[in-house]
Amino acid sequence: MSIANPAWLAATEFLDFDHPAIKDFVGEKVGSGGTAKDKAISLYYAVRDGIRYDPYSSSMKREAMRASTTLLTGVAYCVPKAVLYAACL
Repeated sequence: MSIANPAWLAATEFLDFDHPAIKDFVGEKVGSGGTAKDKAISLYYAVRDGIRYDPYSSSMKREAMRASTTLLTGVAYCVPKAVLYAACL
């Protein structure tokens, strides 16, 4: 990795922000205007309100913890929703 793109900013197995669905979701929810704070708040509400909270839908499988899986299924409990929010940021 170069200095411009340090390893700690790379996508990971769970924070798979390079997934096309996540890129589309972020683009749709934040648009092109606003401050970084405005965008973060918009994403917070999009994940909070757009992904149904269901603690009984939880799975301990690795793929269930991926941000993209949470987005595509549209239902999760707090930990996968937090992973999705982090990936969106």
